[in-house]
Amino acid sequence: GSKWDLAPPQIWLSEDGGKDFKKPLRNGLEDSADTYYMQLEAAEDGNLYFGTRNIFKLPPDSDTWERIGDIQLPTHDPYRILAMAICPTDPNVIYAVGDLLYKTTNAMAADVKWEKISDGMGAAAIPYGAGGEMSAVTLDPNRPERVWVSIRNYQSDFKVYYSENGGKTWTSVSKGLPPFPVNDIVFQAGTPDALYAGTDVGVFYNPNGSDPESEWRCFNHGLPVCLVADLEMNYCYNTIVAGTFGRGIWTSPFAVPSSFSTIEIEENTDWNYKILRSDVTLKKGSTLLLQGEIRIASGRKIRLEKNSTLILDGANVDALCGDKWGGIEVVEELNFFQRFFGARPGAVILKNNAAINNASLEIP
Repeated sequence: GSKWDLAPPQIWLSEDGGKDFKKPLRNGLEDSADTYYMQLEAAEDGNLYFGTRNIFKLPPDSDTWERIGDIQLPTHDPYRILAMAICPTDPNVIYAVGDLLYKTTNAMAADVKWEKISDGMGAAAIPYGAGGEMSAVTLDPNRPERVWVSIRNYQSDFKVYYSENGGKTWTSVSKGLPPFPVNDIVFQAGTPDALYAGTDVGVFYNPNGSDPESEWRCFNHGLPVCLVADLEMNYCYNTIVAGTFGRGIWTSPFAVPSSFSTIEIEENTDWNYKILRSDVTLKKGSTLLLQGEIRIASGRKIRLEKNSTLILDGANVDALCGDKWGGIEVVEELNFFQRFFGARPGAVILKNNAAINNASLEIP
C-alpha cells in the first residue's frame, strides 16, 4: 500500500526580486512545517525565522538554518509551530504557539531555554480546552512582557488573552468579539494599546487592548464579510494589510496614527542590522556602533551631542521606505570655553566601506 506524509519544508530564495527562484534553503532544517499555517518571518534583526517542531533562524549571508533550542512539543500528536512573535527591540525574546504557548528570553544564547507560559489561562491552558486551538501571538515591541494570544474557536467567550508580565498571569480581553474564530492578532507599534484581530467575519479593532472592559469594534469599513487569515502592519504607509480566504488582499489606514519616540543613546551601544522608525540622539559622551544593514524611516535623523561618536563599521545605512531619511546632524555648536576644556563636536567615523545613502543631510 501507499503512505502519505508531510513533505519536507520547501523554502526557495530569489535574488532578483522574484523573477527566478533557484536556490533552496534547506540546510539545517529538521522536521516539516504545519501544512496550513507554515510560519516564515523576516525579522528586524536581519534573521529569517521558520517554524517546524522548533523555531530555526537563518542569519544574514548564511545558507544554513540554526535551531533555537528545543521547545519539546508533545510527540503523541503531530504538533507544529502555528505562530510566533520575535521582539524587534530584543531578539532574545520569542513567543511560539505549538500545542500551547511557549517563550524564551535568551534566544541568542548557546543554551536556549524555553518555558510553557499558558498555565494561567484556565481552560485555554489545555489544548482545545477553550473550544479551539491557539492561533496567533503578538507583543508590545517596547515592553515585550506585554503579550496577547488569540484562540480559534466558536461561541466561547474566551478568544483573546492578555498578559502584562510575560505569561505569569493572564486576563481575557475578548469583550465585543463575535462568536467566530480569531485567526490572527497584531499589536500596532507606536501606540499605547491598539490591537487588531482577524476573524472569520472580518477585522476587529480594540483601542485599549489590555483592558478587559474595553470592547472590540468592527473595523471592516468596506472590507466584505469574509474569513481574514492573516494581518500585517505596514508602517511605511501607515496601513494594516488583511489576507483573506478567497477574497484577496485588502488594506486600510490604521485606526490611530503611530508615534515613535526618540531613542536616546546614553551609553556605548552596538546595532547590527536595525530598523529605525524614530529619531536617534547620541547623548554627551556616548558611542553608537552600526554594522550590517541599517534602515531609517523617512525624515528621521541621527543627532549627535558634544563628545558623542557615531561609528559605521561596514554598515549600509539607507532609507526604510524608498524615500529619504533625515541624515546625520550635529546639534551643538561649542563655544571657546567648551573647546578649551576638551569638549568636541559629535564625530562620525566611516570604515570598512561603510555607506550612507538617500540622506537629506550631508555627513558632518
